[in-house]
Amino acid sequence: MSRAGAGRPDRDPSRRRATPRERAGRPSVAEERAAQQERQRTLRRERDERLVEHFAGGSTGEAFVRVNGVATAVFAVATLLGAVVDHRWSRLGAAVVDLVLFAGGLVAFGVALLVGARRSRTADMTMAGWWFLDGSAPARVRRIMLGCIAAQTAIGLAGAAARPFTAMAFGVLVPTLGLGLTGCWGARFGMFGSR
Repeated sequence: MSRAGAGRPDRDPSRRRATPRERAGRPSVAEERAAQQERQRTLRRERDERLVEHFAGGSTGEAFVRVNGVATAVFAVATLLGAVVDHRWSRLGAAVVDLVLFAGGLVAFGVALLVGARRSRTADMTMAGWWFLDGSAPARVRRIMLGCIAAQTAIGLAGAAARPFTAMAFGVLVPTLGLGLTGCWGARFGMFGSR
């Protein structure tokens, strides 16, 4: 007999022993996980349907979305000019734009905190839904607002890296504007359950 055949004989799958869970009539871990994932998919579908119904008349708060997009574009142009044009005035101009957008972000952040604190008395707000629009905004609005935050972060870091130890470093402060505007949108227009 060969060494390969000297091992244990092949087991017949129909003669497999039942696990303790199977003997007790409980589902296996894989079955429990599949059931949990199905429940999560169902809850997500229901939430998406509620969002569609809630924002059926068109998305409110388009001004916040537009301001965030325009500010991101202005920031990108100013940073590009400050990084490419090798003159201190171009870097100074970029720094002025950065500081103005940062100041606007601080104001937006304060407004978001005030409006959100007032609304949280009657609405069951979550931090993820308020500041990152998770489950509280249409997918389009969430994608644009979070995309602006990501773009502002990337542009600020790229500008600071292109001209290190210059006024271009102020660009890393600009994502405060995107986060503040997103928080304003969530506090004012986000869909939350009532308390």
